Amino acid sequence: MTSPESIPSSASVGAPTPARPSPLAMVSFVAGTAANLLQFLMQFVFVLLLSSVGYAGLQPVQLIATAIAFVLGAAALVIGVLALLQKNAPKALAGAGTALGAVVVLGAVVSLIQGLLLALV
Repeated sequence: MTSPESIPSSASVGAPTPARPSPLAMVSFVAGTAANLLQFLMQFVFVLLLSSVGYAGLQPVQLIATAIAFVLGAAALVIGVLALLQKNAPKALAGAGTALGAVVVLGAVVSLIQGLLLALV
C-alpha cells in the first residue's frame, strides 16, 4: 500500500504554472486606463467650465487635457505593441493596453480637429 505522502498532489501534476504578465504589458495597460479615465473625467469638467466661463475659458483646459491624454495614449500604444512583440509572453494585458491607447490617440486627434474647426467658426 502506498502512503499519502508518496502520491503527488493534483496541483503539481501536469498543472501549468500561470504566466506572469510582462512589465511592459502592465505599464501599457495602466497608461491606457489612466488616459481613458482622464478623458472621461474631463467631460464633466468641460461641461462645468463651459457653463461658467464660456468657450474661451474652455479652450486652454481642453488643449492641455487632450495633450496629456494623447501622450499617455501614445505611450500605451507604443509600449503595448512592444509587449505584444515579446516572445513567450502573455498577450492579454498587452492587447488591452494597445487597444486602450489606440482609442485615446484617436479620440485626442478627433478632439483637436473639433477644437480647430470650432475656432474657425
